[in-house]
Amino acid sequence: MSNNSTVTTSGTWDFKDEGIKYSTEFIQGINEKVVRQISESNKEPEWMLELRLKALKIYEEKSMPAWGPSLDKLDLDSIYYFAKPEGA
Repeated sequence: MSNNSTVTTSGTWDFKDEGIKYSTEFIQGINEKVVRQISESNKEPEWMLELRLKALKIYEEKSMPAWGPSLDKLDLDSIYYFAKPEGA
């Protein structure tokens, strides 16, 4: 099976596949709006949305780990936490 898509890389871990089209435009970072958009995009039941929102609240209350390598340069607000390709 042949894959004709081209993957372009730049930076350290950045990548973009020009051949993929996404069904929904998502914003960077994670917040209640993004969580609701993810749940709606997946057509999840209300209880799943509530579970996701509860997990988000816990996540927001946690501090960054003090062990391991420095995460000072990790910009969590620049990450796309969800992307749904067309037809998925």
